[in-house]
Amino acid sequence: MSTAPAGPLNVFISYAHEDDRLCRQLLKHLSQLQREGVQGWYDRRLTGGTEWAGEIDQHLNTADIVLLLISPDFMASRYCYDVEMERALDGIHQLWKRAEKVGVPGNREYNPGWHTAMDLTNLLTVSEAITLAGYERKESRGAHFRDDYPLKDEAFGTFNIIVRKGRDGSMQISREPLVPLAPELKQIIEEMQ
Repeated sequence: MSTAPAGPLNVFISYAHEDDRLCRQLLKHLSQLQREGVQGWYDRRLTGGTEWAGEIDQHLNTADIVLLLISPDFMASRYCYDVEMERALDGIHQLWKRAEKVGVPGNREYNPGWHTAMDLTNLLTVSEAITLAGYERKESRGAHFRDDYPLKDEAFGTFNIIVRKGRDGSMQISREPLVPLAPELKQIIEEMQ
C-alpha cells in the first residue's frame, strides 16, 4: 500500500507555445493524479498584470519535478532552452545530492523500490548527459533546431560530442573527430544526393 505525499507534488511544465495542444493533453493526464496530490503548472496559468518572469521563476524554484516537452520548437525557444533547460540541469544536480541518501530496506525480490533505487544513478547519469550534449550543440541539424543558431554549421559535422563521467564523477564533455568514411561509402552517399 502506497502512502500519499505529505504535501502536494508540484510539477512545472516547460514547453514551447507552439506545443500548447500537447501541453494541455499532458495536463489532462496529470489531472487524474490530482487526488494523489500532483499539481501541474504551466505559463498559461499566468494572470494579466503579472510579472511573468518572476512568476515562472517562483514556480521553477518550488517545483518538485520539471517536465520538459522537448520538440524542435522547444529547442528553438531561447527562453525554454537557455533559462528553463539550465534550471533543469541545476535540478538534476540537486537530485544527485538527494540520490546519495537513497536506501531501500529488504531484498530485491518483489521489491520495486529496490529496483528503482538501483536504476536511479543510471537515470540521473543519462538525464545529465543528454542535457549537456544538447546544450553544447550550437547549430541546427536534423531534429535539433535552435532559433539562436538557425543554420547548420559544417564544423559540427566533423566531430561527435562525447559526454562521459570523469574520475571525480563529474560529466566531461569532449569533441572527438569523426573517422573519415571509406571512399566506397562516400561515393554511395554522393550518388544518392
